[in-house]
Amino acid sequence: MFKFPLFALVLSTIVEAAPIVDTTSRASDDFIRIPIYNRHPLKLSSVHFTDVARWEPVANISPDEFTSLATESIAVPAINVLSSYLLVCALSTPAQAVEVIFDTGSSILWVQPLSYIPQTSTTHRDLNETFEMWYGSFETQGDFHSDKLTLGSVSTDQDFGITDYVFGLGSQIHGLVGFGPPGLSNRTSKRRLVPTPIKNLLAAGTIKRNVFGVYFERMQDGQDRVRNGEMALGGYDATRYEGNITWADPATLSSANTFWGLSFDSVMFGETDLSGGQSGVEGIADTGATLILLGHVLFRNLADAIPNATVHGNKIAFPPESVPSLRPLTFVVRGKALTLQPF
Repeated sequence: MFKFPLFALVLSTIVEAAPIVDTTSRASDDFIRIPIYNRHPLKLSSVHFTDVARWEPVANISPDEFTSLATESIAVPAINVLSSYLLVCALSTPAQAVEVIFDTGSSILWVQPLSYIPQTSTTHRDLNETFEMWYGSFETQGDFHSDKLTLGSVSTDQDFGITDYVFGLGSQIHGLVGFGPPGLSNRTSKRRLVPTPIKNLLAAGTIKRNVFGVYFERMQDGQDRVRNGEMALGGYDATRYEGNITWADPATLSSANTFWGLSFDSVMFGETDLSGGQSGVEGIADTGATLILLGHVLFRNLADAIPNATVHGNKIAFPPESVPSLRPLTFVVRGKALTLQPF
């Protein structure tokens, strides 16, 4: 099956799945493992939660099953253009297990209302705030609350949103947890910076380093939903990679610097430099997106490099006879080539 990534047009280059985000340390020994699911996307919809019959949970996970899942060490696909990455966590006391999209491109946790019932929690607080979030393909809004959040074997007090409206996202998704930079969290009516889960765990001394690692593995053909990924909090798992880590400098020249942004030496399609001599090519590592999106110059140059390719809006189309002409797509970071093969 042809597995070359689908490219779309945006203002900056976006690269999938950063293996490590590390702002304070370059060593790791103790860390917390959290499993990640992979699943195929759901039909896009507009959901108002006055009509609760339209909402269906992804799965009914008991607190006991949640505890067992949270201690597994497993992996999820890193290259799959038709999937979402889900993290298992729990809110409230007693725990209410939820599956949320794991997103390094935002910094707010929110859940849909039937996945979390505040009236049953002894640790819930209403913060008398509202929030609004806009993403690349959907948006949501609702009220802001606080409760106990459990990730793997650790817990922290966490501020989060409960939605009353979602547009453009499948109604079966429980919610989303953001692990982006803190500067992306000022999306409430009070315009304050909301501490992310890793910031709260760090402040409480539960973890010692401002580090998290993400591991994804290829999904096998025919799989629709599988637990085969993990996130490491407070460190990273050296058994999940080979060779040495390449440490990337933060992006500075574009809007990528508000995310987990990095600078590229070049972006290559085979032997063709797609940057076309353009300096300062930057992008973000975003696990909430399941596509690789290219900026205007790179996008047009890629289309020109594929025989018989045509551009249709923000997509590139080409006939089957052009498939053998596809070449590896390589992002070069500090001299290290990170290559995706077309098959």
